Amino acid sequence: MRFFLVLTIALTLLFILSPSAFAVTTAIIEPPTTIISDPFALKISIAGAAAGSNYLRIDLFKPSTSNYFGETYNGTGWYSESDFNQYFPLIIEAGVNWFGEIQGRIGNPTSAQYDGPGPYKLRIRRYTPSGNYNSAEANNNVTDVIINIVIPTIAYTPNQLPSDTPTPGESEEQPLSPTVTITQQTISNIFLSEVMPDPDSGQQEWIEIYNKNSVPVVLDEWWIDDLEKSGSTPKKFTLSLDSGSYAVFELSTSVFNNGGDSVRLLDSEQNEVDSFEYQASEKGKTLGRTSFDSDIFCQQSPTYAAENGPCLTQPATSNNILASATPVGAGTRTPTAAAAEIQSIISPVKFSSIKQAQQPNKAIDLATNNQVLGEKTDINANKASRVGALVSSLSFAAFFYSILSISSIIFKLKMVS
Repeated sequence: MRFFLVLTIALTLLFILSPSAFAVTTAIIEPPTTIISDPFALKISIAGAAAGSNYLRIDLFKPSTSNYFGETYNGTGWYSESDFNQYFPLIIEAGVNWFGEIQGRIGNPTSAQYDGPGPYKLRIRRYTPSGNYNSAEANNNVTDVIINIVIPTIAYTPNQLPSDTPTPGESEEQPLSPTVTITQQTISNIFLSEVMPDPDSGQQEWIEIYNKNSVPVVLDEWWIDDLEKSGSTPKKFTLSLDSGSYAVFELSTSVFNNGGDSVRLLDSEQNEVDSFEYQASEKGKTLGRTSFDSDIFCQQSPTYAAENGPCLTQPATSNNILASATPVGAGTRTPTAAAAEIQSIISPVKFSSIKQAQQPNKAIDLATNNQVLGEKTDINANKASRVGALVSSLSFAAFFYSILSISSIIFKLKMVS
């Protein structure tokens, strides 16, 4: 008799002191770290539950609050109200642990429940057939999550109040018809970081984007494009970026030209957020930003979803870009025509009977400060030609005077003899 009494007391103490040994465990396997506007899936395991029907509900809430929000998919639609048997249904068999997947989404929370992107909590609530749930079981599977969804704000502007004097035949109280204005929240400090316009064979073009903000952001349905209103079709994407981090969007089809193109980052309304142009690319090399405080890009070795490396070539700036200059000269002459004219003007005069020492030919600067030498050069050349003609005339006179002198001497010698 004493043995049964001791056994009864021992079993009673076991149930009192160790309730967790027989508690139901509901766990979230590999919970998501970030939730965006798209529905998310959760893998759930349930151990130790009694056989029968159960219902699972997804709860989202801010830390240190009980303002639960979120919608659970029950197989036919989304639900977030108080009727427990409208949530995700499942059947648990006796002595068998349950494993499965359920889907959730943020739904339409109030501003008190969701006040913008940031850290939140996620948990699973399991209802029994009687409609009860164990709060300790639910709180034991709470996990941290980042929600990055921008909810449009709605501003109500009531119409002007009715006058104090009612219109005959009308009610003194006029209903107010509010004007609804939806304001989209914009995301700033998002930059193009690196672009692969000419990948190796079998690889895809990709674009790296940098979030310079101190908080995580989600670029929901943004766009990548090349030339505005021309070129390839814009590509839509969605990316989640932690604060100060990089993320990459890989293009399924080619967009950029290897010989030069534009790269433009557009928001969900297709407003341009960032852009740059390049004149050439090299296979397997990227075009990376040198600093997020400037708009200079240079050729680099790829650093996929990471900080950019050093430049492989000197980045193109306004100081080393070769630009075509428009020459300034007389009339509409081109530099080539002017050079030909100058060359024809200053061609040396040749003498068939008299040899004249000449200066070696000197190179002539055809342009100074993008200006073609004009009429002044022509005048100088004409002066040189006239000087040459004068020298030729003087030489001929000297030659003729010498002939006369020799003839005079010969004549005098004959007279003496």
